[in-house]
This record gives sequence, structure tokens and C-alpha cells, in this order.
Amino acid sequence: MASQNILIYKIRFQKEISVDEIINLLESEALEETKILIKDSDFNQLSAVYIYSEILRSREFDFEKNSFVDMTQKKYASVDFHIDLSKKLVDVWGNKKNAQRIITALAFALNNKVVIEPCELDMNKMIDYLKGVSNIKINKVRAKDIIIESDLVADCIFDLSMKEAPFDVISR
Repeated sequence: MASQNILIYKIRFQKEISVDEIINLLESEALEETKILIKDSDFNQLSAVYIYSEILRSREFDFEKNSFVDMTQKKYASVDFHIDLSKKLVDVWGNKKNAQRIITALAFALNNKVVIEPCELDMNKMIDYLKGVSNIKINKVRAKDIIIESDLVADCIFDLSMKEAPFDVISR
């Protein structure tokens, strides 16, 4: 799950649903040029990757023609996400645009019988949550608007790539 951002959302189903039922719905072909692959699951949670296509347009210089050429190509991109039914959370490892793509795909695959909304987080709860997720490597953490004194606010970046216990540093 290599990503610079993690976005966490609350998830609420209209009726109780099992992980196996969710997997069956997600693995069906929901939207054109998209796919959800389940990487791992257990009784209360699943980890998956959302694959989608996007059209890239660029302008490149053609030296043989001595002019600019407009290029269009299709690219497939992927975004990791995780659903935890016991905590009623979805985490998306990517940016807001990709998170919105996943939310739309989940809503569509689950027949719009789900509500997914942004979650306000307590930093300590988030750290505890991430400690429980396997296969996470913390390299850098950016903290914004940290109040040092009443009139002194700071943004900082912590390089934790060499720390054996990065969550201990984050907790401080």
C-alpha cells in the first residue's frame, strides 16, 4: 500500500451484510473499464484494490516532423482500500479523487444500499487503528497546523523511515 495519503470514511449499510456477500457484489463487473480485486479477507474485514482506466492526453514534440503532436493513451491505475465491518470504516490509500472513485464504485456495486461519509478523526484513535493494520511501512508523516503556543503554529515533516517503532514517535 504505497501511498502518500490515507483517507478514512464511515460506512453504514442499510441492512446487515457479511464480508462474503460484499465480496460477491464487489467482484461482479460493476462499471465499465473498472475492476475490484480482493486481496485478503476474514470474518470482519477485507483488503482490495480498485483498478480503473483513465485517458491521458499530452502534447509532445515530434523531431521528425518538427512540430508538436497531441497524444492520447489509455492507462490503468490502481488504488488500495480496506473495509472493516467491525469498526464500520473504509480507508483509501490515495488522494481524494481516487477515494471518490472508490466510493462511487462501492455504492454502485452494493446497489446504493450503503452510506459512505467522511470521518473526523482523533489522531490517537487513528494511530491505534493503523497499528492494527498489517503491512504498513511509515516513511514520512506530515503534520499541519500544529499549535506550539497560542500564537505559534507550525507545519512539519517527520522522516520515520529508519525508525523501528514509528508509531511510538507519532504518538509523542
